[in-house]
Amino acid sequence: MLSEQANNKLNRLALEIIRESKKYNLTGYTDKNKFLKEQIDDCIQAYEVCKNLLGTRVVDVGSGAGIPGLVWAIVSDRAVLNIDSNRKKVKFQNEFITKYQIFNARTEHNRIENTQLSKGESLVCKAFSSIKKTIKLIENKNPKNILFLKKNDEKTKLEILEAKPLLYHYKIHPYKSNLGEMCVVEAYDSKNSNH
Repeated sequence: MLSEQANNKLNRLALEIIRESKKYNLTGYTDKNKFLKEQIDDCIQAYEVCKNLLGTRVVDVGSGAGIPGLVWAIVSDRAVLNIDSNRKKVKFQNEFITKYQIFNARTEHNRIENTQLSKGESLVCKAFSSIKKTIKLIENKNPKNILFLKKNDEKTKLEILEAKPLLYHYKIHPYKSNLGEMCVVEAYDSKNSNH
């Protein structure tokens, strides 16, 4: 169960994303409650699946409006770094982090391929790019793992198949959210990982 404080912050996040979307191009959603019920809920369910898989820090790749990075920072005390190449989206996140005192989250205006990462971090990708393209982008970064939040469907199975030559090992963790049948594809991109 989430604390009242966490629920309040998640409500504010949904509200601010919808309210500021025209200025920052954050989402196609126009209804706060629908965004909460679908996107925020999906991030929470995914976190429940991922929480025991996570490394020293969570790095949200192509974080956009902060989904799932800000949500995960709000529902846990984990250190989260949200990376996005869009300056406006990073500005939105920074304003939210400051206003609602999300002390365990920070942002970086950068591309993942240019970001310095520490060994043992977990990368998370939601609506970022294909599994294959992402793994190619982070070559030689050696994260603990890469967590792809995806629909549990044929398209995702095809993506995994396409990325297989680059994958050292992977696991699929299915879960349900208000978006339907979803999954976390936990991938390891090198033999250096401890798996």
